[in-house]
Amino acid sequence: MRGSWTVIVRDLSVIGATGSVGTQSLDVIRAQPDAFRVVGLAAGSRLDLLAQQAVEFGVPAIGLAQPPAGTDAEAVAAVRAELARAAAQQSRPDPVEVIELGPEAPARIAARPASVVLNAVTGTLIAWVLVRDDFPGKRIVDAVIDLPFALPTIVASL
Repeated sequence: MRGSWTVIVRDLSVIGATGSVGTQSLDVIRAQPDAFRVVGLAAGSRLDLLAQQAVEFGVPAIGLAQPPAGTDAEAVAAVRAELARAAAQQSRPDPVEVIELGPEAPARIAARPASVVLNAVTGTLIAWVLVRDDFPGKRIVDAVIDLPFALPTIVASL
């Protein structure tokens, strides 16, 4: 008797999508298109790559922390133009319905409904601080970060 499998598609937002961790995460998602649906992307300033990613993954909401210069209307127009360029290059429609701009844009994308929010920005900052600086409580912070990695091994060996 053969069993049936149900694939649960997880809605996912990637904050820091144009950085190295963000692009590698999207590579993993690209390899498993039936498991994930990207519903939000946010980046610092790389509008060209953000637009390409949004079009490729059919993302309805994007955020850019450092928008193009000009008024809000001009910045949105510049983002729309880049999305149109990416859509034409990929022969796909522009899927973006929501454009968030400004320093709070990544947080607004992260606050949108999603099963998983992958933050590829803060982890880099925490790693840099842990390697570079000594501060009171550093061992505790380091242990809290390491615990999720060590716990499965500890539990499995019981």
